Amino acid sequence: MAESEPTVATPDAVPVAAAPASTTAPPDPRAGWTDDQKRAFWKTHSYFEAIPDTIGPMRQLLREYSHVPDAEMDAHLFAVRDKLWAVHKYPCIGRFAFCDLNMTKSPHYQAAVRRLRASSDERLLDLGCCVGQVLRQLMHGDGVPASQLSGSDLHKAFIDLGFEVFRDGPPEASELTFIAGDLLSDDDKSCDVLEKSATLVHAANLFHLFSWDEQVKLGKRMIGFLREDALCGGESDSDDDRLTFLGTHLGARVAGEHRIMPASPRMRYLHNTESFQRLWDEIGAATGTRWRIAHDQTREGMGEALTGNTNIQYVQYGVWRAV
Repeated sequence: MAESEPTVATPDAVPVAAAPASTTAPPDPRAGWTDDQKRAFWKTHSYFEAIPDTIGPMRQLLREYSHVPDAEMDAHLFAVRDKLWAVHKYPCIGRFAFCDLNMTKSPHYQAAVRRLRASSDERLLDLGCCVGQVLRQLMHGDGVPASQLSGSDLHKAFIDLGFEVFRDGPPEASELTFIAGDLLSDDDKSCDVLEKSATLVHAANLFHLFSWDEQVKLGKRMIGFLREDALCGGESDSDDDRLTFLGTHLGARVAGEHRIMPASPRMRYLHNTESFQRLWDEIGAATGTRWRIAHDQTREGMGEALTGNTNIQYVQYGVWRAV
């Protein structure tokens, strides 16, 4: 998910070598904006009036799996987008990013599919699953049994609306497993049921929501969702076998605290390759594990188009057990 309220232009980044330690909230740069300025910003960056032409795989999934006729497709997508928007005004909802299934082209995603199809013992957990679009793609588009798939999102309403998006309700009849809960809350125990359940964890558009320290906490939680056998392996294991975490997020050529939108009152830590490895080194040190990462720009220009910031990139990542 992405930022919930856009604002006006501010400095691009505050590069730092390790975890930022800010205790003072930055001033809100939206002060003084007119209503017309706010509306123009939303339309440019957060709430599209046209459906992007990059959602072909989602259209195919809705056509083949959900049996949504082409003549009804756009109206259906606008209707569910606005219901999701009413739950929370994330720009990834307003921009129809929940309809983007282009991650299927990622070599890390394809490796995960190979594993899931090769062994019924493999289990994938999708964190920040939104409406469950990745899980439905894996199930219908890639032939992975629903019994091997589970998802979690902060917003139960997103999960519930997924059954409206894909017309495969009621939820209680679904073979997919969904759990709503706050991954970073010490008080919310909802996701505890997922501990030691997965061999693969997918997390798209999640890391870029948080500070360095929150990302360390997230990574430790992700490791807690792994089965014991997912943390073991021998030197003879292939790269496919060692792949453990995968996804996409906003990254940066210059790693550090960034304002994701062209303007935002909140800073988040965005990574380049070096800083993402440092993050997983710190997570590993805290959990007695070792990891190596790949962190590569994908869909050149997308990060800048989404944020208005030439330093920001859209990145696909993979994390493997290190030997």
